[in-house]
Amino acid sequence: MSDPRDMKNLLDKIPVDKIKKVSADVMEKATETIQEIPMDNIKDKAKTTGKKVVKKVQEVKNDIWDDENEILKIIEAGLASFKESPDEPEDKTEAAPESEAKMPAIEVGAEIPEKAETPKEKKARLKAEKKAAKEAAKKKKAEEKAAKKKSGITAVPTTAATTTNSRETKLAKEKKKRKKIVATILLLLLMFCMVGGGVTYIYYLRGKAFETPDHPFDIIAEFSSPIISGSRQRATTFASDICILETNVDLDGALLENTQKGLLFDMGNKEVLYAHGGFEKVYPASITKIMTGMLALKYGNLSDTIVITEEHLRLEEASQVCGFRPGDVVTLEQLLNALLVYSGNDAAAAIAEHVGGTTENFVKMMNQYAAELGCTGTHFMNPHGLHDENHYTTCYDIYLMLKEALNYPQFIAISKQPYYTMYFTRGDGSEKSIYLEATDHYLTGAANTPKGVSVLGGKTGTTSLAGNCLALLCQDAYGKPYCSIVMGAKTKDVLYEQMNSLLIAIRQ
Repeated sequence: MSDPRDMKNLLDKIPVDKIKKVSADVMEKATETIQEIPMDNIKDKAKTTGKKVVKKVQEVKNDIWDDENEILKIIEAGLASFKESPDEPEDKTEAAPESEAKMPAIEVGAEIPEKAETPKEKKARLKAEKKAAKEAAKKKKAEEKAAKKKSGITAVPTTAATTTNSRETKLAKEKKKRKKIVATILLLLLMFCMVGGGVTYIYYLRGKAFETPDHPFDIIAEFSSPIISGSRQRATTFASDICILETNVDLDGALLENTQKGLLFDMGNKEVLYAHGGFEKVYPASITKIMTGMLALKYGNLSDTIVITEEHLRLEEASQVCGFRPGDVVTLEQLLNALLVYSGNDAAAAIAEHVGGTTENFVKMMNQYAAELGCTGTHFMNPHGLHDENHYTTCYDIYLMLKEALNYPQFIAISKQPYYTMYFTRGDGSEKSIYLEATDHYLTGAANTPKGVSVLGGKTGTTSLAGNCLALLCQDAYGKPYCSIVMGAKTKDVLYEQMNSLLIAIRQ
């Protein structure tokens, strides 16, 4: 029996009139169920269908007939015919388990399973179950991740391989961390060495000082030696240790006018910081006394006694004098202080005659000494600097003379005094004292140098034709020496303003 619809013909043979209508309903239900079963799965579905038929018959058995065994036999015969049909296609997909090869006998009163789901329903159910499983797994994973993040605890691997990998990863991380620590330490050491080296370099570059010392520099000690002490306080000239000037050098902020001459030299580094008309002729005025003072130290005996004469006092009217009278008795040392501190012209005349024998011979000594120093643009006519057309010099030659003056410690010691009090004997035997104030306003406090700059010594000079002049030896806060010269200023106030415009460059 190859066609499931033959089941209806089989049931029609039952000779019971009362069940025709009910059996028709039962068979229609069975037919509909069987029609839904694919032909290739009819073996598996026949058993389920038979059970459903039995269940339906069971429900109406009391109303149909009393002999239920006859109906069951007919139904079992029909099921057996389905099983033995040679036309039924073979299930090629998968063999049925041995336990399901034969349909068990249907017992009356047995529980009939519910209707089997269709392939579409099964597919939909499996898809829904799979989707639900995925969503549940995803939700569980999210919950576990949130719990881990909240607690900060990482799950411990359960397998041996996972544990080994975890250990290796942990060791690698620790090794990487140690390398970073070592690299950081080495970098810090390198930075420390670099900073230490930089600080040490600056320390030595600035003369081993980081702030302005109480006694920043001893210029006398810098340029003195045992040779100087043994050769009447004079050292060998630094012939090769000089600043070389070739042309004018501008300086931002310099206030000198175009007609003026001036310069600023870094004597330690032999560097020209500013120069204007360095080789042009200028009248030196009392700056001449730098040379007069050096010759007194070079050839004179400071303890010598000198008597002031009329010749020493025969000078231009209104020239700078100390107030000596003929017959006053003074020492060469006193005259040298009056010369360099107060710029006394009478003191210069007395020194010249005492050291040189005559003023003329002393002037020759002055020019000879200037030539030895390399002052090619200088010519002296007197020991004090009062105006003479043939009495001239240059800014560069003044620098050479100041540089030479550094070799005479007592010159520097005297020239930086703010004042000097001289005690001497008058010609009539009375004692006399004279208070002499320095002509350099920086020394008296009438003018102030820029912060960090101090004056070591130098000389002022003033005449109507030379103007107001100032030649200085000074130093910065670290004791480095500089030479600064301004010639031809209109007034003393302008002179010191212009000098400060140069000195301020020392701090930069």
